[in-house]
Amino acid sequence: MREVLRRAALSTLLIGAALSSARAADMAVKAPPPPPKAAVATWTGYYAGVNIGYGIGDDPTTVSTVSGAAFPGLTPGTPIYGAPRSFSIDPKGVIGGGQVGYNLQFAPSWVAGFEADIQGSGMRNQQNCIIPCGAPISTVPTGFLTFFPVTFSTLSEEHKIDWFGTVRGRFGYAAGPVLVYATGGLAYGEVNRNGNVVGQTNFILGGTVNSFAGSYSASSTKAGWTLGGGVEGQLTTNWSVKAEYLYIDLGTTTDSFSTFYTSGFPATGQAGLRTVTSSFRENIFRAGLNYKWGG
Repeated sequence: MREVLRRAALSTLLIGAALSSARAADMAVKAPPPPPKAAVATWTGYYAGVNIGYGIGDDPTTVSTVSGAAFPGLTPGTPIYGAPRSFSIDPKGVIGGGQVGYNLQFAPSWVAGFEADIQGSGMRNQQNCIIPCGAPISTVPTGFLTFFPVTFSTLSEEHKIDWFGTVRGRFGYAAGPVLVYATGGLAYGEVNRNGNVVGQTNFILGGTVNSFAGSYSASSTKAGWTLGGGVEGQLTTNWSVKAEYLYIDLGTTTDSFSTFYTSGFPATGQAGLRTVTSSFRENIFRAGLNYKWGG
């Protein structure tokens, strides 16, 4: 009997040990996997996006005027208002457009790439009464013309930028999802200019001698350069937002146009020839949204 009990107890211990081993093996098989590694932010890849902002120009302009073929008593080409008049036309307005580009992150926090954009622009401004309107102005400081001052009712210049674009390199430093960068390259755009002159010549003792008027309108596509910088932050793996500043120089334009007598003496003919020289320098502030592929 004792032998039977001993054998039963030994069987019980062996069965328990087997069950424990089975449970341990089952737990090892069903152990949860290790947590995934955190995603590392990368800027490498192609991207495209949209932007909107505001442009503020600083366009230094000079106007010089000489006598025309019909101007009484002067050889054509004689300066008639002294030194050239200098002033600034500062076009302002909303700008917006799109951009495409590519970034490559390396070593390991530096980012280099390129970007091209095209912008529609509402930037425009007009400078009125470059020579004060409504006040007698001597055409030359001495001589008989002192007795025949000119009074302008209109003397204006306007600048307008309808569109512009850039092709730039970008180079910056990435601190995780934030990229700080400098950028520069080619700029190009359409610059529009127009001017209008209306005035009359008076006798110093009273009365109108003649009237004259003239205008011009010109448009050209100019190329220049741009330089700026910005900061961009990743919202997700693919989406990012940026804030950017660009200084754009589109070079210089020179336009000439004539004013003609419309009544009085002389009644017809070229009264004067005006030459307008302008530089186009624009400050662009904008925010953008980009979507990135690859990486």
